Amino acid sequence: MAYLWLENDHRSNEEHIRRWDAQGAPLVTRTRQHIIPSPHIEEYLRQTGFFEVSQIGRYKIDRHIVTALVERWRSETHTFHFRTGECTITLEDVYMLLGLPFCGPFVTAPPNLAWNICAQLLGITPPANKTDGFTLSLSWLKDNLVDNNFSEQSPPEVKIQHTRRYLLYLFGGFLFPNTTGLFVHNSWLYLLMDFNLTRNYSWGSAVLTYLYRGLCEASHPNIKALTGCHFLLQVWGYCRLSYIAPKNDNPLQWPLGLK
Repeated sequence: MAYLWLENDHRSNEEHIRRWDAQGAPLVTRTRQHIIPSPHIEEYLRQTGFFEVSQIGRYKIDRHIVTALVERWRSETHTFHFRTGECTITLEDVYMLLGLPFCGPFVTAPPNLAWNICAQLLGITPPANKTDGFTLSLSWLKDNLVDNNFSEQSPPEVKIQHTRRYLLYLFGGFLFPNTTGLFVHNSWLYLLMDFNLTRNYSWGSAVLTYLYRGLCEASHPNIKALTGCHFLLQVWGYCRLSYIAPKNDNPLQWPLGLK
């Protein structure tokens, strides 16, 4: 296949496979522990279109399966190459597995937001030691999702601010994790200012594009970590390659990732 011009610089190259086998180290995945949101913000999660994906719950990423799929990913074609042919993750897969919309404007935002605006949107001011440039600590966000004073009687503005904190954690820890898994960029908050507009964005295509980029980067042998929604990659593998999937007697639910 002459169009695979990156063959010598691909982690599936025999020389690189022997090196990786000797080291015995699969790709690092930076997905954070998932948190089921408070029922008090369900209305706002439904309004933004993220309620279904927020219900997926706990899961375990199999780094060996993820690494095996990356070894079959080709940046030249954006497809997985198997002995039986080529296939890839599509927008339909993202919608069916995660329940994310894929119609509407592209997901774009300014490069950063002023921290005073972020504090207003989140309802809390991040301390200086929990920020790095224009990124915010995911651990600090997680700690601030537990509030004993938060209840059904909380004012709507407080619930909206809590929803923004949860979604920011969901973005940085599940849908768009980076190679460190420690911080999330504050520019995401620009898209969470008005929940009526948030739902209109093509979040499914953003998640898929981000995963595509991560797969292309991780296909190089010197890359040690994979960015992108690892859960989407793994569950897609289970659905399309059923012989690698563990036994699962859970009933079908919507989205299919809940199974």
